[in-house]
Amino acid sequence: ARTFVDGRPLGRVRDLSVNPDSLLTRTGHQLKACSDKLTLLLEDDAPVQGDRAVFHVDIMNPCWIWEGADLAKGATLTARIGQAPFNFQIGADREKIPLRAPATPEGELEVLLGCEGERIAAIPLGKAVREPALSTISGKIPARPGKHDLCLMFTSKSVDPTFAIDRVTLKSN
Repeated sequence: ARTFVDGRPLGRVRDLSVNPDSLLTRTGHQLKACSDKLTLLLEDDAPVQGDRAVFHVDIMNPCWIWEGADLAKGATLTARIGQAPFNFQIGADREKIPLRAPATPEGELEVLLGCEGERIAAIPLGKAVREPALSTISGKIPARPGKHDLCLMFTSKSVDPTFAIDRVTLKSN
């Protein structure tokens, strides 16, 4: 898809695929922010040449909500993630950014039932922390009756770099 004004193209061409996987996928822009304190569109700093991801992230609380996820059969969550440098001069507010303690040296993507609920999965970031561009991680989500809002947030010892979600796919087991 592409937008035109007076016959001139604006922006770049966008390809949208419609298939079974795309119906089970949400981009970071489609996920709800857990809070709207300081939500920005951050361009990935890699690759040096070519297209880069643009992340929708609240830098004061990097957390996303997948609303109404059906977990009746359990699921596999696959996330394409990236990172961007924290280049913001926000003074003492930097200390207000919540940091969740990592269980592994590289950190995890945690999945909670609601933002204050039980942690039902922690997907290790592993080698994704050393990848300057996008990486894919995957993990199992246990079965729970009904539909639930899932909060997705990263564990980290520091706000720099800021990890972000490019897209998430949730497939029933």
